[in-house]
Amino acid sequence: MSKYLVGLTLSTLLSSAPEDSISEEKKVHSFPPALFTSFANEFASDKECTPLDILFLVDTTSSMGGVFPAMKEEIRGASYEIAKHHTSVRYALSTVGDFPDRLFSIDIPYNRVRDFSFDPQHIEMGLHFIIPYGGGDIPEAYPYALARASEEKWRPNATRMVVLFADSYAKNNVSLKKSVDNANYDLVTVTPPEMCEYWQNYSSTNFLLGDDELTKFLMEYSTQLCRDQPLVCKANENYFKI
Repeated sequence: MSKYLVGLTLSTLLSSAPEDSISEEKKVHSFPPALFTSFANEFASDKECTPLDILFLVDTTSSMGGVFPAMKEEIRGASYEIAKHHTSVRYALSTVGDFPDRLFSIDIPYNRVRDFSFDPQHIEMGLHFIIPYGGGDIPEAYPYALARASEEKWRPNATRMVVLFADSYAKNNVSLKKSVDNANYDLVTVTPPEMCEYWQNYSSTNFLLGDDELTKFLMEYSTQLCRDQPLVCKANENYFKI
């Protein structure tokens, strides 16, 4: 069982779904306009919510340029919707890049853009300051960035989650596994289809870049943190285990 996403994991959700059916189902799947309204009705406003800290960790290397607008909107939208109903959620924003390999390189392996805040506008402002740049060689500094994420100012009593947006692999897989195993949070990955199998080795909760499944997951998860009953993992046909 996960240390930090208490009782909730997608590691077994539809693990038998055929890979070749995923893309087509995702293409035709869309959420109704009243999606967030239905979630809002499930929040128990008169009950205390379990604290939740979410750190969005964004790969800002040049290869991410094509998905940046959609990725930013997903982070912004999810943050605002959750904040409307769950007052004990904090958000932070950091970036991961590459190590500088030459003099005057602009590459930065890890950068905290916004510290934890209850205000989603704080994150939205931070999103305006991140752009895709640098990189060059394919492996990125994911092990270093994930290790640094453990050093952020997490609340001692909070459920902790790092949502990593990435389109590549690590420079050193042994170091990556060590960073994930020693982390004081749970890792959720959002990647393109070709990197899903790789990141499955390090995270049991995986989503595709460019769809809405991450937003729905965050809404459902934060909703469950405001309920009396224990967190239960429910099979959901709208979730796809990559």
